[in-house]
Amino acid sequence: GGDASIDLSQDIKNKIDNAAKNDLSNLTQAGNNVINNLAKQAITVVEGTNTHVKEKNVENGLKTFTVHADKSTTSVSSALTMTTTTNKDANDVVTTNYALDLSQATKDEIKASKTEVTGTGPIVVGEPTKGENGQNIYNVSLATSTITSTSGGSATAATPNNIATAGTVATAINALGNNTIKLGGDKQTETATQNLNKDGGIKFDVIGDSNITTKASDSKVEVMLNKDITVDSVTITNGPVINNSGIDMNEKKITDLAPGEVNATSKDAVNGSQLHSVKTEAEKHTTLSVDGGDKDTKDGETTNNLVLTETTNDKGGKHYDIKLAEKIVLGTDESKQITLDSTTGEIKAGKVTIKGEPGTINGLTNTTWNPSKPVAVSGQAATEDQLKTLTEYINTEITDYGFNVTSGKEGTGTTSGTVEEAKVSKDETVTFKAGNNLDVKQLGKEFTYSLNKDITVDSITINNGPSINSDGLNMNNKPITNVSPGKNGTDAVNKDQLDTAAKASKTEVTGTGPIVVGEPTKGENGQNIYNVSLATSTITSTSGGSATAATPNNIATAGTVATAINALGNNTIKLGGDKQTETATQNLNKDGGIKFDVIGDSNITTKASDSKVEIMLNKDITVDSVTITNGPVINNSGIDMNEKKITDLAPGEVNATSKDAVNGSQLHSVKTEAEKHTTLSVDGGDKDTKDGETTNNLVLTETTNDKGGKHYDIKLAEKIVLGTD
Repeated sequence: GGDASIDLSQDIKNKIDNAAKNDLSNLTQAGNNVINNLAKQAITVVEGTNTHVKEKNVENGLKTFTVHADKSTTSVSSALTMTTTTNKDANDVVTTNYALDLSQATKDEIKASKTEVTGTGPIVVGEPTKGENGQNIYNVSLATSTITSTSGGSATAATPNNIATAGTVATAINALGNNTIKLGGDKQTETATQNLNKDGGIKFDVIGDSNITTKASDSKVEVMLNKDITVDSVTITNGPVINNSGIDMNEKKITDLAPGEVNATSKDAVNGSQLHSVKTEAEKHTTLSVDGGDKDTKDGETTNNLVLTETTNDKGGKHYDIKLAEKIVLGTDESKQITLDSTTGEIKAGKVTIKGEPGTINGLTNTTWNPSKPVAVSGQAATEDQLKTLTEYINTEITDYGFNVTSGKEGTGTTSGTVEEAKVSKDETVTFKAGNNLDVKQLGKEFTYSLNKDITVDSITINNGPSINSDGLNMNNKPITNVSPGKNGTDAVNKDQLDTAAKASKTEVTGTGPIVVGEPTKGENGQNIYNVSLATSTITSTSGGSATAATPNNIATAGTVATAINALGNNTIKLGGDKQTETATQNLNKDGGIKFDVIGDSNITTKASDSKVEIMLNKDITVDSVTITNGPVINNSGIDMNEKKITDLAPGEVNATSKDAVNGSQLHSVKTEAEKHTTLSVDGGDKDTKDGETTNNLVLTETTNDKGGKHYDIKLAEKIVLGTD
């Protein structure tokens, strides 16, 4: 602000000059008044821009005008900077220019306030759009995934890392719950199918027929054969067959048979002792033994040193021929026994065997030898055992040389494996191997170990500095300097890039689908804070586990999903048996899996494999009775044949104590046996050889057996000749 100077215009000056002298000395008072009035009228002061005029009357009626320039003060906050420049025009009018700009701190703050919104996993952030005020608007949504299920309920997520909505989860659970279960039987029979999510739980009944009873309890179903069974037939593997035609013994015996009634009308089976009592009287025939042995020596059997040959004599009786065996044994003391075997050409005396064909002697007892202190028996043959001992001794003495090797460590070195001395024997090779991250270079006998150019280790630690291991890089409070800008998504970035990344402005966040974005609140620095949440949905389940989502397109929490899965898993399954017996119920989600045992009693065995349980009648069963329809009945009183035959019966034992059943052919043989007598010859000679007669190498002795028949005893002569060559 300041004072302004006022001057008369040139026109007024001229008028004044023309009217009077310059000093106005020639003016009258009237002239002076005229001049004063003109002066008052000629001067007008008007307020201009940024000025104001103050008028003041002074002596002689004159006015004084004071022009004041308005004061103005320009100031800026710390958020702005002001630059002042002045310009003077041709009239010396000064113009002051004030240039305003944001301060560098404000610019940095604005840059730092810029925001980028990114999403990880299933969070999808769309490209920003501009709002009315130029701000970025980000739309946040969830990447969802469908879940497809097989007919059995196995679920596959199209995009496993994306989010499944409550409806999708419920559908997948129902796909499993809608899977079916059924049981199969013989001849491709099947039960009705039941769903896993069946309300009230799953139940199958395992029931028996008239011969089988089932009992369900706890976690098992017991399958039991009734004590009394009725069947059409019973077949014993490779044994008898019982049906309404009778009993076919398949050439097997009936043993431990009680004596049957023996009379003209009896239909009882008889046993061997009953037949024996009839046969005894007719069975007084000659028996034969050799060398004082068993009296029932069989045809063609060799007993000690003799061979018995049985033929039929001209009366239909037995004829025995005795001759010396191909192999004879002399003596009873095995350590001194002499065996002559003409079939192998071997002679054995005690432990020593002479083999004729290979020409060897075996069984010698001198098998040991001390090579370092040998003691020889003159004239005694050496065994291969002694020769082997000597050979091994020689080989050991020559080859048992070498040196020991072991591993050690110094400084920070380590050892591994079994650290012990190992002997390197003659002709063995020691191999120097390079372990992980090492290289071994061989030049003749010189081995040099060095670290590979590229190494793979578990960790690297710099003393008082950084360390690198599988958890990452630990800088130990040290900076990472001179880092070039990262280019790829997984590259490290430097501070400049972080500063640049932080430069973003106002941001708006919106959500789609189950993404709910709340109204922004202000942070400490005035920034907008958006709370992003998920719209959730409950899943309700029936007692069987069928799931329904309240809001299918919303997200189900883990707890809700777990509850829905457990609702299905908590559904039950049980098996039922005869007489309304039941097993205990088991949950579908039972730890360790669901298991029901189908077990048999002492007569029934079950076998579980693959997807079936096989129920088998044991090969040996114990029951109170077996009734064949229109056929025999077997119980603890015996066998009632019900007017049926026992056929194909094997011959039973016939002796005084026998309880075997006998067949018709055995009865028929009683008469035949009574008519047979025995003759005897030795070495293929005359069939009527006399008592005490010696033929070649044998001596015949005749006595009477315990049944009243003849008994012949044959023994070796005092002098025998073997061979004809």
